[in-house]
Amino acid sequence: MQRTVSPGRASRIAINLAVSVLAIFCISDIAAADSAGTAPPSTTTTSAPKANLPWAINPPASPWNITDHNWTEFVVTVPISSKITNLRVSHSTIVDSDTGRGKTLPADKFRLCTSVPKTMESCPENAVATELTKVAKGAAEAQAQSISITLWLMVDQDALPNGTFTGNLYLDTEPITETKTLQLTINRTTQSAKFRGSLVILAGVVLAWFITVLARSRINRDQVLLPVELLRQKLSDLQTQLEAVPRDLKADISNTLKEIGSVQNDLSVENLDAQQLLPPSMPAWVQSTTQATAFQAFIQARAQIGDNLNVITTGIQQAANLAATIPPARLQALHTLLQKIDQFATILPQTSTNLQVQIKALFDAWNTTPQAQAVGADGSTQFLVMPAPSPVGIYRIRMEIQTITLLFWAVWGALSILIGFTVVIMPAPGFGTTADYIRCALWGFGLPVTGQGLQTLTMPSLNTQLGVTLPK
Repeated sequence: MQRTVSPGRASRIAINLAVSVLAIFCISDIAAADSAGTAPPSTTTTSAPKANLPWAINPPASPWNITDHNWTEFVVTVPISSKITNLRVSHSTIVDSDTGRGKTLPADKFRLCTSVPKTMESCPENAVATELTKVAKGAAEAQAQSISITLWLMVDQDALPNGTFTGNLYLDTEPITETKTLQLTINRTTQSAKFRGSLVILAGVVLAWFITVLARSRINRDQVLLPVELLRQKLSDLQTQLEAVPRDLKADISNTLKEIGSVQNDLSVENLDAQQLLPPSMPAWVQSTTQATAFQAFIQARAQIGDNLNVITTGIQQAANLAATIPPARLQALHTLLQKIDQFATILPQTSTNLQVQIKALFDAWNTTPQAQAVGADGSTQFLVMPAPSPVGIYRIRMEIQTITLLFWAVWGALSILIGFTVVIMPAPGFGTTADYIRCALWGFGLPVTGQGLQTLTMPSLNTQLGVTLPK
């Protein structure tokens, strides 16, 4: 019997068949697309990405002060799964902080050591790799998750002068992972450098003592000696004038010569020091016992005697000049006149005006005796006259004071330049640079490190700095 299919059933069968065919085609396309996407390209290559191998550093102590040894200790932690085989110093930006030098420390001047190093040669470049392999093997047997090793960072001392160095040190691993940075401040000094600094300070102290204490004492002493030297020079001139008196008249002026010698002895430096009338030539640690008031009275009394002797010597010299021209019969009268003038030297001191009046009276008496008057070469009559005394100048001590004054200015000028290059004084963590020695010298001088220029140095400020009063 022939079965018949209704139109509705036939349409449902056709729809289901079309959906099945469409599904088969879609699945085939998706499979083809997946196959095409997973196939590697034949002509394109890519670099290996950086492995994700974490590791850590416990940095060394900062600042790193180098005195007797040139290493510092730090710890590295490496996970077992990281497969890190070595560590190395890859880059350095460490430079000298002294602006006057600017020296750099490259990476090859640093070395990683696995034990306390003695020399750069005692740290082979593969030492860290060997240590990591050994420690990693033991950690793997113990089933540890990470390993920690202690390393010593060493720097080449030959490449590291005294001073302070700052910057970064970069560490990398093999295979390359994350770069670690060590921020370092390295202070390098030696005991010998500190000893030399102490010597420079001592030299500055000694020089400051010579420039300030000793020179100031010398100037004070010279200033006190100025009137003494003036009197001594005046007396020496008087003695020279009396030496020109004719020999046969020398016996008539013995008192005057004796008094000149006596005052010269009183004015000797030895006598003044014995009486403690002068500032000491060497500054004392205790207060000076110099008697300023006593010296003033002493020098005033001797100055008065010196003026008296000047008047007497002038009178003697004027009278002695007549010896070659007076009549022989009046020669004995000339001896008497000189003896009377010389007798005034035994009653000193007295006012010079009164003394000059007395000698003038003797001259007037001589001039009123016609037969006693001398006749000059031109036939004119010669009279005895008391001339005005001439001033006496001195230069030696003034020149010495001027020399010391110039020395002060020279020293102050040099110091003003040096002060501009200094900021602080020793000791410093990285002591040993040239600037450190300059600071030591300035510390010895005891000057404030203010960096003031030469143009700001004035007389009052300089006197305050060194405590010296210079003569104008």
